[in-house]
Amino acid sequence: MKLSAKSTSPVYKIILCLVLTVGFVTCGVLLMKKNEIDKENEKLRASLASAEVAQEQMKEELAAPFDAEYVRQMARKLLGYCMPGEVIFYTDVEED
Repeated sequence: MKLSAKSTSPVYKIILCLVLTVGFVTCGVLLMKKNEIDKENEKLRASLASAEVAQEQMKEELAAPFDAEYVRQMARKLLGYCMPGEVIFYTDVEED
């Protein structure tokens, strides 16, 4: 089987190499962009999960009865109030 002059021409080989190079580079760029998007997607999913947990906690707080015990808890938690004769020790560890 004899190859045609067109398929053995140096110009044809150069054009074929350029097309293949452009194709491989394009595939590489697209794969890098896909990886970046996947990383961003993972970060957003983690952020969404933490926001859902915070939302559930807020819903529980809203559902709690607004009585004297609740007011006492919020005064201690948000304002740092204490009962008479009670001593509060401060640490570097933050409690939720």
